[in-house]
Amino acid sequence: MLRYLLFILCATLYLPGLPVDAWGEYGHAAVGLLAQRLLHDHVRDGLQQLLDFDDYARGDFGRAANWPDAIKSIDPSYRWSLALHFVEMGEEHTPDTCHDYAPHLCPDGRCLVGALQNYTQRIRCDAPAASRREALKFLIHLMGDIAQPLHSGGYARGGNDLKGVWEGKPVNLHKVWDEYMLNKTIAEQFDGRFDRYLDRMEQEILFGRYAQWHASWLSCFEPPSAGDIASCAIEWVNAAHRFDCSYVFPTYSLAKTNGTLEWSTDYHRENADRVNMFIARAIVRLAYLLNTLLDTCVH
Repeated sequence: MLRYLLFILCATLYLPGLPVDAWGEYGHAAVGLLAQRLLHDHVRDGLQQLLDFDDYARGDFGRAANWPDAIKSIDPSYRWSLALHFVEMGEEHTPDTCHDYAPHLCPDGRCLVGALQNYTQRIRCDAPAASRREALKFLIHLMGDIAQPLHSGGYARGGNDLKGVWEGKPVNLHKVWDEYMLNKTIAEQFDGRFDRYLDRMEQEILFGRYAQWHASWLSCFEPPSAGDIASCAIEWVNAAHRFDCSYVFPTYSLAKTNGTLEWSTDYHRENADRVNMFIARAIVRLAYLLNTLLDTCVH
């Protein structure tokens, strides 16, 4: 009980406003909050009831989205969950060496693929409330992680060991994709207003440039197979790893050769829209998954 109370205290101090860590201060929150807006009313109401009784999320889908990062940092009993946030695809980092997912890359189901399969089972309508609550927080978060391409790239620890400079400060490639590009977008294009970013993204998803991509983004669910999320996760991991091998790692190597590892200008301009698209895709997929899994739940 004492450890649990300390966790709640630390969690409150850890997040004074918005969630932090992978996808930075804003990305995971955007996935949770905008997927919430896309849920069927009765599905949203049921999940809201789960989160209303959560001491960390306190009813907020944005905070719930960050819980899996916070809990593994705060509570030692959750350190095992670190492996759930990525797939260690190996050191391949060029189009010629890039390979696809294989089961041995997910030992004992402890990787993104296995975790998504596990938590889609644990959130089902007839599961206990506590299990469903934890599963919801993991699903919101992990659907964001799988959309970040370097969570499917093993080379240099998913880019963590590839160094550069961002606005005069040392940083690594993974952090650039996780946090810095999105933060810069919100700061420069939305006057630092996360709420404005959310509203714009919602409009783009429903009526704007992302609306035409819904069918493509959800193609792995056809015919309906939300119960077999692992097959979709494998497809998404493979696509992300190919992107790493064909673009992310080669462009880093080229920039390093040319001595231009200051990423905050050209690199942001070239990739900011990609980051937004990856987040939008995660939002659409998460909302579809939850609507499909929970449409028949009775609350």
